[in-house]
Amino acid sequence: MNRDELLRQGKDIAEKLRAEASSQAAAHEQQIKDALDKVVGFVNNKTGGKYADQVSKYVAFVEQGLSKLAEGARPTQTKTPPPANTTEPPDVAPPSSNGAATPPTH
Repeated sequence: MNRDELLRQGKDIAEKLRAEASSQAAAHEQQIKDALDKVVGFVNNKTGGKYADQVSKYVAFVEQGLSKLAEGARPTQTKTPPPANTTEPPDVAPPSSNGAATPPTH
């Protein structure tokens, strides 16, 4: 097996592992966050909250990474634009005779 073939196989394996990790993170994201909350409570309880700021920063970092990892496996949602509302008057009145917009009158 040559170097290029080994490199390709390594990339394929890494991609499969990333996809599986992403899928598992998306499937269990809330459970992971709940576990992190328990860890924070445990650490703060044992340390009397002495390291609460540092722990919060690290947990936020981990949750951000978890969300980014899970993002690739979440189903995409298409956003439907809201229907046009033709019964409401515009928020800004047409320009006055001098060309400046006048504030709305309600």
